[in-house]
Amino acid sequence: MKSSELFALEHSNKSEIHLFLAGNFWQAWEKSAFFFFHRFAQYQVHCRYVKKIQAEMLYLGFPQSALPVLQEKAKGEGWSWTVVDERHIVVAGFVPQTGFEDWKSQRFRKDAEKGIPDSPEKAKPLWVPHDNLLLSLKEFYECTKYVFTRTGEASRLYRYGLGDKLRGECLDFLDILQCAVQKASAFDGSAAYRLYCRVRIKLRLLMDFRQLSEKQWFFINERLEKIQKSLRLESFGLRSTGVSPIESGDPLPAIGNEVLSN
Repeated sequence: MKSSELFALEHSNKSEIHLFLAGNFWQAWEKSAFFFFHRFAQYQVHCRYVKKIQAEMLYLGFPQSALPVLQEKAKGEGWSWTVVDERHIVVAGFVPQTGFEDWKSQRFRKDAEKGIPDSPEKAKPLWVPHDNLLLSLKEFYECTKYVFTRTGEASRLYRYGLGDKLRGECLDFLDILQCAVQKASAFDGSAAYRLYCRVRIKLRLLMDFRQLSEKQWFFINERLEKIQKSLRLESFGLRSTGVSPIESGDPLPAIGNEVLSN
């Protein structure tokens, strides 16, 4: 399964655990990992930045030999255990846990702390020139107007849910840039990076749900990539997560010998 497909699946996941076989290991990603962690076993959680979809993703894994024990537990709890195919299992019927976003943030924070240098001198602050901030502010202001226009034309299902969040995140990103340009506060690159990723994800979802045409998506995506380079957002992202990015052509990482395709 491609990383974009997997992310979309987990983004809409409300109360299921999707397990995918990779080599001799089964993996659960994002919300599936969250539900698995709280309902089955607290296996080690891995943090990854997937560059193709501009998103941070979590996953956990366990050997195939553990599957019968987990299946027995699901049966004892009265949960459904559906074998979609030889590489995909879906567990459902449990009461879903809340608090995924906080749990995910904590996991990435802990992972980032592992890579913090011992000496403050090694952690030099990342600086963005004022001209770059100003140009990015103007460019993103135009992007925000475009987002407000396009989401206003989306169907009701996406206009008020996904659209509301997207518009709010665009305004928050503008606020960070505006404060930095006016020198009311230092440029918060880590916060800007996270907002940027969320905006890119939601725009991609709108295209996948056919609320944006490919032409419209490529139009705004080009502008966003220009802003990303101008602000060096990826540098802030690598520092905040403490992990190396997965390049656009790379497969999702696996704990075993094989991987999910990208």
